[in-house]
Amino acid sequence: MPEDTFPRTHTITDPDTMWVLSSPARREVLRAACALGRCSVSEIAELTGRSRTSLYPHVEQLVEHKLLLDDGTRPSGKRQEQLYKPIAQLIKTRHDPDKPDVVKYHIAYGKAVCRHIARLFEHAISRRDCKTRGPHRDTMCSSRTVWVDNAELEEINELLGRLHEICLRNRPGEGKRLIQIGMVIAPEARAIDTEEDDQEHPENPAVTPG
Repeated sequence: MPEDTFPRTHTITDPDTMWVLSSPARREVLRAACALGRCSVSEIAELTGRSRTSLYPHVEQLVEHKLLLDDGTRPSGKRQEQLYKPIAQLIKTRHDPDKPDVVKYHIAYGKAVCRHIARLFEHAISRRDCKTRGPHRDTMCSSRTVWVDNAELEEINELLGRLHEICLRNRPGEGKRLIQIGMVIAPEARAIDTEEDDQEHPENPAVTPG
């Protein structure tokens, strides 16, 4: 697929379009299309393990909101097979804390992604061929609570940016396998509670983080 017809990133700012992605099935369809590039519903069905019939309504919704684009046809047996492509390799949503619908969407999205990743990990870690060590590790689950300053947070986000760059090179090919990468950064609840206590009791110097 020519690079100029397949932008690297697309950012969604409209809450109505965001809520189209509230469906786990539609997110799965869109992730599959981003991984495949130009593809048919049959190829999406094969990658996701879902039936073609169950995917058509979700594909129609994604096309209606211009997250999937019609991309011509190709011969398939005695008929022409409809092809689609995602609007970009990486599709993002822009958060706006002043818009309640956007906040609700991102809360729902975060919960859904964590559930999805948990199911994938449960399946992967149960397989005898999973790789949990070494440079070709493909299965892991980890969480860390750390104290960071702005410089360290900047370094973390630079590393995440590097990971996004690797994902943007994503294309099927010989010797490649499909993996799922999930990322969450959030202030630790205890730190948030402490900050709120500091604001409520600024005169009390004994209240310290921790």
